[in-house]
Amino acid sequence: MCVVVRNAHDDQWDDVVRMAVGHARVDERGRLLRQLLRRADRAPRLSHRLVLLAAACLEHAPELEPGVRGEVESRAAELVPPRGMADAEALAKAGELVLELLPGPEGLDEKTAAAVVRTAALIEGDGAFEVVSRFREDSRSSVISEVSSAWVSFNS
Repeated sequence: MCVVVRNAHDDQWDDVVRMAVGHARVDERGRLLRQLLRRADRAPRLSHRLVLLAAACLEHAPELEPGVRGEVESRAAELVPPRGMADAEALAKAGELVLELLPGPEGLDEKTAAAVVRTAALIEGDGAFEVVSRFREDSRSSVISEVSSAWVSFNS
């Protein structure tokens, strides 16, 4: 396993991993992403983070074998968006890189929208504030509740 993959669980390596994928040749890019997914399979505690990092790398991988892209996208789709509060808490543990993958509020049912807001609120920071802000006009009761709870933590 290469140094980049071995350290990918560390959020300080996020940019290094993304740059490595972005600057690699097509075959190397596919190999790096597959190694990230294999490591995710072997390290359940780090699994969410590694899969989501691989998904975030797709933005920097304009050329990629379709099979690799499909595998990363399908694995990420199992995690994002969170489908309930337990999923939100698990997803938030992956850190800030989750924020750029969170959808909404368009097309989300109430439970999922509330879970997206909770995920962002648990992560905190400017990026999380931006995600929560997208839901401020949502009129569904559980989403309103989550936005209100999140707002308090951003005002502190």
